[in-house]
Amino acid sequence: MFKVLLLLCAIAAGPVICKKDENAAECPSKGCTISENCRCSDAPSFIGKANLDDYPQLISIVTDDAMKREIHNDIWLPLISNYQNPDGNPIICTFFVPHEYTDYSLINTLYNYGQEIAVHSITKNNLQSYWRNANESTLTQEFLGMKKILAKFANIPEDQIIGARTPQFQLAGM
Repeated sequence: MFKVLLLLCAIAAGPVICKKDENAAECPSKGCTISENCRCSDAPSFIGKANLDDYPQLISIVTDDAMKREIHNDIWLPLISNYQNPDGNPIICTFFVPHEYTDYSLINTLYNYGQEIAVHSITKNNLQSYWRNANESTLTQEFLGMKKILAKFANIPEDQIIGARTPQFQLAGM
């Protein structure tokens, strides 16, 4: 079944990778400003009692299902081609692409519309235990393998395929 997940989110400046048993670095309270796309999670609200219309309201639109022509033509294409943000910029969605049943020509079309293409997995295995017990080799096969498949069949440069998610948001090794 087709699913669209709507989430309110904050934009991070970029991923921070921590090694096992290593604490994340503290957020730099000085120099961390909204104008530089940075906000410490423990910082007090910068909005206060200001007019909320003066601040962007972020909605993330993501999908993790195979892209089929009916869904593309009836839902996604009208959304990304007929609507825009209040500032005139296009609506951008993230498509977490699984392998099975995906029409890669449609993924290429979405990419050429400026949409974000990310990796779901090759198998889209629905067993939480599969992902919970996945080792590095399994994760590499699932995600790096899917990235290579997307690059080849959707004709998207590998460095433009950013992001990944597991089925049911199950973390590996948990």
